[in-house]
Amino acid sequence: MMLLGVDCGGTNIKIALVRENGEMVQSALEPIDFKRPAGAVVSDIASRIKSFRARHGAIGVRKVGMGIAGDVDSAKGIVRFSPNLGWKNVPLKKFLARDLDA
Repeated sequence: MMLLGVDCGGTNIKIALVRENGEMVQSALEPIDFKRPAGAVVSDIASRIKSFRARHGAIGVRKVGMGIAGDVDSAKGIVRFSPNLGWKNVPLKKFLARDLDA
């Protein structure tokens, strides 16, 4: 099984396609403007994920993990506060499910 990981920084996201054992298969660095509203940023991230999947033959990957610095309620999929991104109470899981058609 392959997984997709996304690391959100202050100016870029890093996307990686990895095997279950953690071996990286492919990765990319994508610029993102995090100064916009969180919903728009997440839509942008989802678009980059879709493009990465298409470019690297990862269309069948159904699981995406995301790393964001700050206070995150992973059970609910909510970013309570991210000082790097300036996000407060962002329903990340809901936004990603909407934008990735999951």
